[in-house]
Amino acid sequence: MLGKTACIIALMVLAAGCTDQSVRDTGAEKDGVSGQHASAHPLSVIPLPEDIAYEAGKPFQVTNAWRIGGHNETVTAFKRIMENSPFDFQPDTTDTPEILFQLAETGLGYEGYKLEARDGKITVEADAAAGLYYGAVTLWQILTPLNGTEVVTLTPMTITDRPRFGWRGLMLDEGRHFQGEDFVKRMLDWMSLHKFNRFQWHLVDDQGWRLEIKKYPELTAKGAWRVPAGAASRANIDPETGEPKKIGGFYTQEQIRDIVAYAAERHIMIIPEIGLPGHSQAPTAVYPQFGMFDAPRAVSADWGIFKDTYNLEDHTFAYLEDVLREVMDLFPSPYVHIGGDEVQKDLWANDPRTQELMADKGIKDVEEIQSYFTRHFDGFLNEHGRTLIGWDEILEGGDIHQSSIVMSWRGEAGGIEAAKEGHEVIMSPWPMMYLDMHQSLSTREPTGRPDRTSLVPLKRLYDYDPVPNELTPDQVALIKGAQGNIWTEHMRTNDHVMHMTFPRASAIAETVWSRRDKDFDGFVGRLPAQLARYDSLGIRYADVAFEVQADIVELADGQRQITLSNQLAAGNIRYTLDGTEVTADSDLYTAPVVVDATDQLQASTFVDGRMLSAPTERGLDQISVRTRTDDQLAVCESGYHLKLDDDYPYTGPRAAFSLNILNPCWIYKDVNLEGIRTVDLTVGTIPFNFQIGDDWKKVTFDQPQTEHGELNIYANQCTGAPVVSVSLAPVQSSFGLVDLSAELPAGLAAEALCFRFARPAFDPAGGEEMLYTLDKVVLR
Repeated sequence: MLGKTACIIALMVLAAGCTDQSVRDTGAEKDGVSGQHASAHPLSVIPLPEDIAYEAGKPFQVTNAWRIGGHNETVTAFKRIMENSPFDFQPDTTDTPEILFQLAETGLGYEGYKLEARDGKITVEADAAAGLYYGAVTLWQILTPLNGTEVVTLTPMTITDRPRFGWRGLMLDEGRHFQGEDFVKRMLDWMSLHKFNRFQWHLVDDQGWRLEIKKYPELTAKGAWRVPAGAASRANIDPETGEPKKIGGFYTQEQIRDIVAYAAERHIMIIPEIGLPGHSQAPTAVYPQFGMFDAPRAVSADWGIFKDTYNLEDHTFAYLEDVLREVMDLFPSPYVHIGGDEVQKDLWANDPRTQELMADKGIKDVEEIQSYFTRHFDGFLNEHGRTLIGWDEILEGGDIHQSSIVMSWRGEAGGIEAAKEGHEVIMSPWPMMYLDMHQSLSTREPTGRPDRTSLVPLKRLYDYDPVPNELTPDQVALIKGAQGNIWTEHMRTNDHVMHMTFPRASAIAETVWSRRDKDFDGFVGRLPAQLARYDSLGIRYADVAFEVQADIVELADGQRQITLSNQLAAGNIRYTLDGTEVTADSDLYTAPVVVDATDQLQASTFVDGRMLSAPTERGLDQISVRTRTDDQLAVCESGYHLKLDDDYPYTGPRAAFSLNILNPCWIYKDVNLEGIRTVDLTVGTIPFNFQIGDDWKKVTFDQPQTEHGELNIYANQCTGAPVVSVSLAPVQSSFGLVDLSAELPAGLAAEALCFRFARPAFDPAGGEEMLYTLDKVVLR
């Protein structure tokens, strides 16, 4: 339900034509969010408020002459929030501000608020400062419609709003890649503008320790730095040390305190995550006495699940308690997350000393070691007035304290089990709430996890509800909320983090704030204005949901038939065929178009005259329509489908390769070989830096015919005799991409081409190996 009263039709037409815009009058013809995705009301507010009641009365204009007053903290915050808008409201000096923020009893709880707009004034009331802040965020959105100006006309209304869940979170993984203080503060700003209130800070992992601990300085002096994987990185020598350059970083305790205070000003609680007993390669590499290996090691640049764990020695528990004391001193949060996920027990099971310690401590088997750690640190944290949170594996291996909070990530099963056992639960299931999953099949998607079965586009994420149907009302009450997780194994840059997070963060925000009967079509209608706000905030979001996909079919007469679409079936697609820039005045796409091979396509999605995606550009000549990138080729099945960075160049943009790391093999389906004699191939290499246990033994290659190996091309299937082989000798001596070429047999007829590499023995257990990978296929 969007309001207690219906739209007053005459007022709504006057106000905004019932589009997704705030009320205004531009007098221009616009592309709207068409079809089923038209918004049900004119306010482009995300997350959608609980209730919007439009009222009879005269519309009024908000201008820059308005003044703001009332609750000082909120006035200051609202000024800051409005910095990137057309408005520059000044504090009131007359005791009659047009915009008033005030504390009052609303009955809407700590984070709820009421916003009233009528008679040329706007009043925001709330029981607490947090509610006033969220009311200020809603007002910011009301005053920044798509293509907003310094004058906005509003219909009289009352908004009554409060969150559905108390835990509305995002997690940022800095253990894998260090983002830095400036970016974290920007992320906190952006979170607050989505009404998120929990920031889980993943500061420790196998690849790095990011938090200064005074008692153990080597954790950051050595544990925060690593040499990236790959031959190119090993060849990148630091002239000052004569050794390969390292990447990494960490936060001083002074920086941590500053960031915690910065978050609190935005009503965000930071929850530190210090993983144990697994995900501990970095700390135990520099302090081996706390782990299962005797000697210091380098911090790893591998991805995957490590066997490294903390040991059961008393001095290890003392070390972890020391760490947690300093952590609790830095973070006032009542919660501390200890991880507890993906703990490999092989080293414990095969270590005589561990067996002795298990007997001394009354641990009956290695499965119970996990819960021994959990129970110990749950008790330790409780003694210090804190509550333990852990991933759902903390349920394994025996009873844990009732106070422990379970974060369910392996689907919903762990959360359901925990709620049935009386534990509080935070829902964060893979893949829906994992933002390292790709959100489309676009070739513009950066590195990550592109497998079709685990794609998380906006609709799949939006449709997820954190409350499982099988829970009783008492068990439902234990669902604290939900959280999206930004795992950064494959996010090397902050731009990449933004692409994977936004606008999906808007979908999560609406899931955890708005009522359960929220509506995806309405969300899509409100999204264009949100993207415009992202632009003003400098958020480099993913536009792939609106990106135009072009399906091009070669016709018998040499012409092409083009079918255009976008993921959301929203907005209007406009296009040009003469190579000129596409604009809001270009031809409107309504049905498939037949064009000449000499044409050049540009197309984009528009709403209200605003371009919502970077233009799709396609040549329509024979070479262009028969070229395939690795994203457009099918990967062979059975394994791990990833999109991975090249390890070269050292800085700046890099090629990204889509491949199955256990079966590096690609298929060009529905190939048209008519008139084709040559195949040009762009090939690269990437390091095989994956901790996947014995699965590395499943990696398959063809048998090489030479010491350098070959790229084999097969017709119709990926076995038998290749139709042509191309030497890999040029690739072995190069970093980056290498171009190869081969002549195809005359008259070759095939429905598909398969590309497989042949190479000598592959044994990553004996040292870092590399994989050949295919970047592009061009048929000439």
